[in-house]
Amino acid sequence: MPPTPQPPPNQPSMGEPPQETLWQRVRRRVIGPPESPH
Repeated sequence: MPPTPQPPPNQPSMGEPPQETLWQRVRRRVIGPPESPH
């Protein structure tokens, strides 16, 4: 039985930013810099 070629995990979609970047932006907006209090 030949090994079936599987697609690489966590494949970024074309024209779409990775999920990590989105989470980082959300975290930044939620936490925010300590210099400027909300």
